[in-house]
Amino acid sequence: MMKIISFFLSLSLLFSCGIDADKIALSEKDLDDKTTIARYTKSRFNKQSIDTIIFKNPTDPRVLHLDFIHQAKIHLIAYLEETRRAIILNTGGMDVEKGQYMGVYRTDIINNFFIGENRNGEGYKIQYELNKFSKLIYPYPIALDGLEDPLYMKNADKKDMDFAQLAFKDKNLLQVLIALNLYMSQVEYLENVLITEYLLSTCH
Repeated sequence: MMKIISFFLSLSLLFSCGIDADKIALSEKDLDDKTTIARYTKSRFNKQSIDTIIFKNPTDPRVLHLDFIHQAKIHLIAYLEETRRAIILNTGGMDVEKGQYMGVYRTDIINNFFIGENRNGEGYKIQYELNKFSKLIYPYPIALDGLEDPLYMKNADKKDMDFAQLAFKDKNLLQVLIALNLYMSQVEYLENVLITEYLLSTCH
């Protein structure tokens, strides 16, 4: 988990740097592409591992639990993927010919979509779904409010912010897409931990 925390810290520093907006957009698009590729690679590995384990031990209760977790992961990833598509569309979609998002800096739309006027936006559902999944594997939430998150609990400006505000408030579209990619990567990582623990337990 420390690697993921370090990655988030690096991203928070990237997002706060005073760099030219166009250069930020280019670097963030590249980072989003790289995190997408890494996530898909981990997802394929997890699926192949699960399929092999189920084929070899279809009635083992631990394997049945792994399959249950895997199905829960599939549903969660599908929801987060749909959320990515929805915010892209809500901010204006993509210019296919130029390969550019139309509403990269529509932070007003992003704030309303993820936070909402009464803190009832999609960010709060994301927090609930991420923590519900993580608790199937271990008793600790992964989507934290400022006072719970070691990255922010000592930051006077951010410690009183909730998860949705920390993750999405005043972020541009590419920053949001990167964040969603990283949450999906966390989910894949948690599943991989469970797979690894099972495989280690069967080694003799």
